[in-house]
Amino acid sequence: MQLNVGKEIAAMEQMAVGQLRNRYAEVFGETTNARNKQWLLKKIIWRMQSITGSHCNGYLFFNLRRRGDRGTAKP
Repeated sequence: MQLNVGKEIAAMEQMAVGQLRNRYAEVFGETTNARNKQWLLKKIIWRMQSITGSHCNGYLFFNLRRRGDRGTAKP
């Protein structure tokens, strides 16, 4: 299964924290008490990448998004 990181991030950015917590439970198989949206996004994407094996490109993409796409991402 190929993960489209950009599409996943865009969809999850539109979710409320409660929805992200539900998504976290789906991906990790356990619940969380976290309420920090950015933390939830990062953890969910990290887990999805590790499951699908698409962590190389996705990791770079996620770092570029986090740094505002300044082109200074570090692997």
